[in-house]
Amino acid sequence: MANDDFSSVFNPDHDDSSGFNFFKIWRFLMAPVCDRVSTAPTPAAGTPARTVHGSGFFDHMDANGNAPAAMERSLKQADKPVVLLCPVVNGSDYGTAITAQLAEMSRVALACLHSMGMLMRDDANKVAFSKLKRLGVAGFSFGGSAMWTALKNAVTAANQKGGPPNRIQEIYVFDANGWRAKQSDPSDILMTASQTGDLRLRVVAVTSQHGNLASFPNSSKLKASAHPDFTKNPDVFDLAKTTKPGGNPNINEWYLHFTKVQFDKLGAKWFTKIGAGGGIPDEGTWDRGARHQFAVFGGEDVKVGETFFCRFLKDSGF
Repeated sequence: MANDDFSSVFNPDHDDSSGFNFFKIWRFLMAPVCDRVSTAPTPAAGTPARTVHGSGFFDHMDANGNAPAAMERSLKQADKPVVLLCPVVNGSDYGTAITAQLAEMSRVALACLHSMGMLMRDDANKVAFSKLKRLGVAGFSFGGSAMWTALKNAVTAANQKGGPPNRIQEIYVFDANGWRAKQSDPSDILMTASQTGDLRLRVVAVTSQHGNLASFPNSSKLKASAHPDFTKNPDVFDLAKTTKPGGNPNINEWYLHFTKVQFDKLGAKWFTKIGAGGGIPDEGTWDRGARHQFAVFGGEDVKVGETFFCRFLKDSGF
């Protein structure tokens, strides 16, 4: 991901005509685009009409074939005092963002924004910025590797004599690489809970296995939850059941809406391994690939219209 990919962030319409190179950060910030009556969440007012029906995985996508993740809208909906910082990545190199300097860099970034009048702790009294209140990390797909490295480095540095404290108190897992390994070896996460005294672990569970939090028992120092909850609704992503007598009344309506066009088109091939490509992760099926993409832009209740990210922020300590 080249640095200039981020230039479209500053385009007020999120509609940069330069084309394909600009979807990488734009895709995560832009709200969904819908131009017909449906059960999908209503897009934010003023969202540009960039819709491609029946393309790729989902019914409503941007012009580059990606389902927008609506992070800007989620931040506003959550109504929390949060600043979202996105590292500028050089290929797969996240630089100092994955080091123990992450917390201090975040503090400096917020202090700079405060000095520029871009954020205030108290608009009325102009309270001076003094410190970073709370720090969270989030990872989707390939970004999970960087997130876990940042976490490990924070834990290691905090354990060293005179080292900086571990400030990470929120961890959001959007079908991130390395999550299965953390389920097997939760030591960095559990140590972070011990070091900070208040850790919130939120996981988008794309399968029942991904939603297994047995290694992360809730305590006074750790609050963990998986969304959706497969123990309560094992049929939440079961598209195959929608084709059987009686259908699947328990399927996530949001997920069904965004997958139905391609699922109806492919039929049984939806569950057939076809190799990597088009956002399909390790398992190599359209079914798994669709769940993977849904993790970063979808949500649990189409009637509420809150993304997983918005829900995590609302349940946070920010």
